[in-house]
Amino acid sequence: MFLTFLLLTAFALPAAAEDFCFGFLVADPQRAVLPEAQAAEIQQGHLDYMRQMAQSGKLLVAGPLAHSETLRGVVIYRCKNLEEAAAFTAADPAVKNRRLRPVFQTMRGPNGLGEPLASSLQRDPAAKHTLVTLPFILLRRTEKGQRDPSLKTMRKEQDFLGKLHRRNQLRMDGAFLGKPDHPYSGAEPGSLLVFAAMSLKDAVAIARNHPLVEHGYATIDALEWTVADESIPMP
Repeated sequence: MFLTFLLLTAFALPAAAEDFCFGFLVADPQRAVLPEAQAAEIQQGHLDYMRQMAQSGKLLVAGPLAHSETLRGVVIYRCKNLEEAAAFTAADPAVKNRRLRPVFQTMRGPNGLGEPLASSLQRDPAAKHTLVTLPFILLRRTEKGQRDPSLKTMRKEQDFLGKLHRRNQLRMDGAFLGKPDHPYSGAEPGSLLVFAAMSLKDAVAIARNHPLVEHGYATIDALEWTVADESIPMP
């Protein structure tokens, strides 16, 4: 029964895992062209709000995405439910001013996400952190991927992810559970891979060997994510 649940809910579930409120920040369709000074003020308000939420312990990880026309960034909260996460984000100046729109979904990811940065900020709000840009590979479900992969394919996937972790090539992997609260542009995401620092080309070459990609259950979106290095588990 438990195995069936795993197959139905996600591509892969990390062994030591926690459920988080994962949000993509997408360009708001009502986004207007603003004077440069006004846009800069909103952006600074957005950054200040993100730091405030991180200091509160609610926001674990946040950062912009590159190489996507619609996906502008990611926020990951520890919260009771998606409604609470949406309420957190509603006060963000970039959301209030219709620059960004959050799209939330439950994600099962690694324990320790957000640490040691969160603890450091709570002790010292002025604590410094190091930004790093990491390959962010989004696995989108194909039509075939709407059905359960075979048990053999699932085992291959776990072996594949395990090898990447042992080789220190993967910083985190996560599986999306259930349906998002708003439609995505493009196919529904099933899981994600955040690689250790390497070229995006090298990360894509590795991701193409993912069993779900090889067997036609998923396609790849290749992005880059700029985040605080201290907030993503080290390989």
